[in-house]
Amino acid sequence: LAEQAGLDVRDRSRILFIMGICAVVGGGAGWLRTGEPLWGVIAALIAGSVPILHLAYKRHQRLQRFERQFPDALDMMTRSIRAGHALGAAIQVVGDEMPDPAGEEFRRVSEESRLGLDPGEALFRLQRRIPTGDTAFFCTAITIQRSAGGNLAEILDSLSEVIRERFKVLSHARVLSVQHRWSAICVGMFPVVLAIMFEFVSPGYFEPLLNSPLASRLIWAGIILEGIGLYMIWRIAQIRV
Repeated sequence: LAEQAGLDVRDRSRILFIMGICAVVGGGAGWLRTGEPLWGVIAALIAGSVPILHLAYKRHQRLQRFERQFPDALDMMTRSIRAGHALGAAIQVVGDEMPDPAGEEFRRVSEESRLGLDPGEALFRLQRRIPTGDTAFFCTAITIQRSAGGNLAEILDSLSEVIRERFKVLSHARVLSVQHRWSAICVGMFPVVLAIMFEFVSPGYFEPLLNSPLASRLIWAGIILEGIGLYMIWRIAQIRV
């Protein structure tokens, strides 16, 4: 996860240390606040997972940037191959000219190939670091071309065109699904806004609920059901092309 997020895998000890610190602080705060070890353990698990969620967010952002840069990288490779360069030289050109993360990943492939790693294995590692459908198509096309032959420039040119057309269709689909995304946002925010309005208009409105012995169970049930509804509506709005 750290590697796919663009971090050096040698920093894994630092990441584990940060996770441990978050878990200790969250567990101690939960234990002191409730006085029960069970809630302290739950708070430690939640706080310790915060760095993982951050890494997942960074990974998602980096993969999206790579996907936006990938068609331009393929076009650059196509021009380089048509100019007479070999595949390794074309990959090196992309690594030198393209901004990160595409440039960083192709530089890594070029360096691994120069150090003696089999090009197929270097491409397999690229596919593992960037687990997207476009990268899988690219690595598969390169592998097939190396074994069966063919015009690599035309293959990369066609792949670049397919990716760009897919982005156009995806952009159109996102415009059509914007209503569902805003519905999810409204569904998620409406109970909170309504509760704040009730508290301002009628102070102490929620005191009978909060003083009830079932208060914690009812509140947690409401939060869980609200989260399930928000997730389901948001997933409906996610369209993959």
